[in-house]
Amino acid sequence: MKQNNLLVLVSGCSGSGKTTIMRNVMDNEIISFTTRSPRQGEIDGKDYIFISENQFQQYLINNELIEHTQYGGNFYGLLKSEIDYKLSLGNAFAIVDYNGVKQLKKLYDNVLTIFIYTDKEYAIYNMQNRGDSDEFIRKRMETYDEEITNLLYYDEVVTNYPNELEQAIEDVKNIISYYNSEENDEEENWN
Repeated sequence: MKQNNLLVLVSGCSGSGKTTIMRNVMDNEIISFTTRSPRQGEIDGKDYIFISENQFQQYLINNELIEHTQYGGNFYGLLKSEIDYKLSLGNAFAIVDYNGVKQLKKLYDNVLTIFIYTDKEYAIYNMQNRGDSDEFIRKRMETYDEEITNLLYYDEVVTNYPNELEQAIEDVKNIISYYNSEENDEEENWN
């Protein structure tokens, strides 16, 4: 699907800081749904759209999903209507895994993919700080190495190291600014 606004797809292991970084960069977030229970402090419709597995099955049956995956025993995904609406408002971002990146790049032309990298110890530290259970952290860390190998397939990789969150935010802002100017340059060349 051709559109003028940039669809920024962001991935990284759990605890990498991807959501925190992106919410400091852009306001227009495409909210994913999940079948998992909310963590303490998470708000339905802001952090995720929390749904039942029955609702997920209905979305699947009705062909409303543009992307979905199962992670840690729960389903996550995006509705096509949500993506199209957010892109109609301007540049938009979504937090997705590598499978989501592959699925969405087939459907949208103006896509920028960013992988947020952090080391395993810092990811664990971040998950502990946000109140994740030891079992949840263990499950998420089982996929860390596999997720890291996928960073080769992203347009850009941004590192988020301890005490360098502001630098990671600035790096992402600069990347998006660069890709926006590249898109504008291409449009001017066609005129």
